[in-house]
Amino acid sequence: MTLATVISIQITETSEQYRPAANRGALVFFLMNELYKIHSFYKFSLDAFVIVVNRAIDIVADSLNPKKQKALEAAAAAIVEGEEG
Repeated sequence: MTLATVISIQITETSEQYRPAANRGALVFFLMNELYKIHSFYKFSLDAFVIVVNRAIDIVADSLNPKKQKALEAAAAAIVEGEEG
């Protein structure tokens, strides 16, 4: 019984750490869902929402990855050098 209580507390604490991301995700979902009121062209499915969220996660993960950031900076420097030469 004690173990179940401890695990329940840990689950609650961990899930609370995800609350800000869940709130933002819900906001984006409902904003995308309401865009059709502007024009009928803006109708999005749940799959489209998942794609948007996955792209956002990839962008943030790439920006937080120092190895990838250095590779991007090196590629940008190579492009600039190529334009000068």
